[in-house]
Amino acid sequence: MRCWRGNRSFPSSPKKNRRARPRSRRCRSESTGRGRASLARWPGFQRAIQSTRRGTTSNRWHGWRVCLIGPLVVCVAVSSVLRFVICLILARRNMKMAEITAEAVRALRERTDLPMMECKKALTEAGGDQEKAVQILKEKVKGLKVKVADRMTSEGRVASLAAADGSAAVMVEVQCETAPVAKSEGFLLLCDQLCKQLLNGPGADSVDSLLSQSCPDKPGQTLRELYDDVLGKIRENIVIARIMKLAGPVAAYT
Repeated sequence: MRCWRGNRSFPSSPKKNRRARPRSRRCRSESTGRGRASLARWPGFQRAIQSTRRGTTSNRWHGWRVCLIGPLVVCVAVSSVLRFVICLILARRNMKMAEITAEAVRALRERTDLPMMECKKALTEAGGDQEKAVQILKEKVKGLKVKVADRMTSEGRVASLAAADGSAAVMVEVQCETAPVAKSEGFLLLCDQLCKQLLNGPGADSVDSLLSQSCPDKPGQTLRELYDDVLGKIRENIVIARIMKLAGPVAAYT
C-alpha cells in the first residue's frame, strides 16, 4: 500500500504488531506454579502477577490486594488470640488477688513486721500459704541486704552489759546509716539480744559465730533471723562491727 503526498509517493509504515510478546521461561514458570519460590505457587499470587502484566491500573491494584489479603487475615487472627490470652491471664491474676483476705495479710504482718503491701504481694505469690510467704519475704530480705551493703554507716550504738556480780562484761558495736534508726525499737532490741547472748551464752570469737546462736528472749529464733527481720523492717545498712567480752571485776554504764 502506498500513500500519495504531492508529487511523491512513499510506502506507508507497517502497522505495529499489537500481539503480546511471548513470555519468557521464568514468567511461564511463575504463572504456572513451577518456579522455585513457594509464593509463586499460590493461586492468588499468580493472578496478581498476571493482572500486573496486562490490564489497567485498577486491575493491578486488585491483584496486589488479593496477594496481601491472606497475610492481613492471619495477622488479625493472631492479634485476637493474643488479646484473649492476655485478658485470661489478667482475670486469673485478679481472682488470685481477690482470694487474699485482709486477715491473712494482717497475720503475716504481725509475724514479720514488714509493710502491708509486701506481705500482700508475698501471699499472692505463695497462693495464700503463710509459710511459703515467709520464705519469699526472707529471700527478698537477702536481696535487700546485698543492695544496701555498699552504703556508708556513720551512725550507730555501742551497747554494753555487765554481770550482776561484776565477774564479766560485754560490749557490742552496731552501726547504721542514720541517727533516728540508732534510737528505734528494733535496733535497740537487736543490740540488747546480742549483749545478752554474748554474756550468758557459750561465747563467740566472731560476729558470724554469735549470729548463729539462738536468741535469748525468743526461743526457736536465731540472732541472724532477728538481724534479718530488723534489716527488712528498717531497710538500712546495719553492720555489727565489733564484739568484746571482758573478765571481771568490771562494771558497765550507759
